Amino acid sequence: MTVLSLSLGVLATSAKECEKNPTPCSDLHDIAKIICKNGEECTLENGDLTANENLDYLLKDPISDIDLDLCIKKCEEQNNTASLNKCEYYRWGNDRDHNSHCSLQTSSGSPDPWCDESNYHCSTGQIGCTEEGEPEPFSCYTEEGEPEPCSCSLSEATVYNENKFHVGCLDLSGLVGEINIYDDTMIGNIPPNTICMTSRRCAAWDEQDDTPKADYYRKLAVYCDGTDGSWQVREDSGSADLSGEMIKTKTTIVEQDCSSVNDPCPDLNLSHIGDPGFYLICDHQLQDNTLSDPNSCVLLCNNHWTMAIDCGLSQMGDKTWLDDWGDVVIDNDIKC
Repeated sequence: MTVLSLSLGVLATSAKECEKNPTPCSDLHDIAKIICKNGEECTLENGDLTANENLDYLLKDPISDIDLDLCIKKCEEQNNTASLNKCEYYRWGNDRDHNSHCSLQTSSGSPDPWCDESNYHCSTGQIGCTEEGEPEPFSCYTEEGEPEPCSCSLSEATVYNENKFHVGCLDLSGLVGEINIYDDTMIGNIPPNTICMTSRRCAAWDEQDDTPKADYYRKLAVYCDGTDGSWQVREDSGSADLSGEMIKTKTTIVEQDCSSVNDPCPDLNLSHIGDPGFYLICDHQLQDNTLSDPNSCVLLCNNHWTMAIDCGLSQMGDKTWLDDWGDVVIDNDIKC
């Protein structure tokens, strides 16, 4: 697969935080425990932290035995859900009668030397990390076994909220093009290097306020990291924290509020009132020839409609006075 070069700069990669000098985990199973006995169908017990959650999806495909690799996959599967409590550690074990179990847990607990590397009946670890406590190298492969960048996925489509800023996504690798994350048929296999950003700017997102020509000026933005198939924040976006809120659940991209929407428009002194043919009709009478928020006006010139004037958010994300085309108007624009 050929990935097109990006003109928007190198996408930063992130490393998983792994426990340094890891020790064997004790059996906490605070998320869940999968138990397989006597060759019968495996069962699942919820842990204390998930007592009220439905974890049946972990055994949607019935199994009669669980090995170490499958145990790790079950921990990863639960970690990728919207649950508030995530599986970070696993503990797998079996006995000489071929009974096996897999504990999914949020922490490693107290060290358990019985389950060290010398005991092939027991194995523990942290997902995404090596036995040495280093981030595990993550590679994706084609069906032919060739390495390729990893795609991303979302388990739920983005919810459209008329009071929040909507999000548009563009596949910069050129494989797909535009991606509609509001359509649940398009979120299962999103190409690497896809950028998702707010469709509008917001003055409150001003971390990059000195670079108005930047791609993410006053916008929120996240991207699909092709190194591990995860969603990451564009650090050069208008607000790294709020961009992070877009992907906080890891299962869907969430629309965000723009606080600038609630700002008042600045007072605008009108110097052309009294000019020949000038007639301004407003919802509220002007005081001292000053247009103040809240208000909305229509300008007539010689009794002909010329423009509407309303308070709104400009294309650059500022709360200001706009004409009916959405363009910013100043005093010298409001004249005949």
